[in-house]
Amino acid sequence: MQEKKLINCLMVLVLIYVGRIQELIPFLSSLMIGKVAVILVLLLYIISKKDGQYKQPIFSYPQAKYVAIITLLALLSIPGSIWQWQSFDFVVSFYSKLLIFVYLIVMIVKTEDDLRKLCWGIGISCLVLCITAVVNPKTVEGGRLYVGGTYDPNDFALLLTMCLPVMFYLWEKESGSIKHLLLVPMLISLYVIPKTGSRGGFLAFAIVMIAILLKKGIRYFIKGTFILAIITAMFYFSGSQQLDRFKTILDLDKDYNQDVQEGRVQIWKRSSMLMLDKPLLGSGVGAFTAAEGRTHEGGKWSTAHNSFIQIGVEAGIFALVAHIWIIWKMISQARQRPGWLSSGLEVGLYAYVVGGMFLSWAYAYIFYLFVGLSLAQARIEVQQSASVEET
Repeated sequence: MQEKKLINCLMVLVLIYVGRIQELIPFLSSLMIGKVAVILVLLLYIISKKDGQYKQPIFSYPQAKYVAIITLLALLSIPGSIWQWQSFDFVVSFYSKLLIFVYLIVMIVKTEDDLRKLCWGIGISCLVLCITAVVNPKTVEGGRLYVGGTYDPNDFALLLTMCLPVMFYLWEKESGSIKHLLLVPMLISLYVIPKTGSRGGFLAFAIVMIAILLKKGIRYFIKGTFILAIITAMFYFSGSQQLDRFKTILDLDKDYNQDVQEGRVQIWKRSSMLMLDKPLLGSGVGAFTAAEGRTHEGGKWSTAHNSFIQIGVEAGIFALVAHIWIIWKMISQARQRPGWLSSGLEVGLYAYVVGGMFLSWAYAYIFYLFVGLSLAQARIEVQQSASVEET
């Protein structure tokens, strides 16, 4: 009974950290629901903790090593940060919550059913976000849809796109009437994604569709082609302004990002020099905007708009290598394991690689949720194999 309470509490944390319900329901924010929830879950876990669940040390897994490496490099970057207080505050106020989040996932999730419930939390989060966006639409210039204070149109599109394959493969895994409930968040996500007008999200979404079709094989091709035709029509009728944005992908020479100081290409060029200037420990974790702002006089201080450049500038080349390494490692491990979650994480990470090229998502909750799920799945499989050998 206690274990069921823990996994249900963990689902609530997914709704808070990924679904951002505290931003959708204002009075929850005033209650500091995020801090209260994580403290309660942590205390509940400590009280009910049982030793001996896993025999293999946690740091024998590459996912855990990655979290440890990034944490160490983040801490080491603070003394040499161009804004030490910002870096210190980032670690204490934000990154520490990521660590606790991953820790709780790994320690609480003990069975495949637990993994399934947590992925239902992902589906519910997407459903809540999408319904809010449709019922109470908020838009930026060009009629691009966004939701809450965390997810701008580009963030919103990538979040939904990363979650779609997890929901899809979970939908295939489920049986009975509950199976069809997953169609709701998937379909509404397909409706919302083109409404964001996100070109990076569009590219990530295209990769997801292609990856799923390739993984399903030739037997799925006819059905998949029909689904793609419907989705293409949804993008086409998403609105003339959004459609015009998607068309510009084929004509990047005229894109404003190429030449203006605040454009992504110019930011990436300046950021590459920053990375070369401080290659070992970077300019300080959480201090990218300040570091970038010092590269020019006047104008806007910008975020990285690229997860890989972000982590490389903030924490150094070794952090960038670690970030790329864990993505490759998680995809590699997922490809070696048959199963619904492995497939969902694999394809979702493809979306992250593409969409993350245009967003500052090196420390995104959804990415660390994927890390936690991948690690929890690996530990469960090792434990199951050990139990079989003992019998």
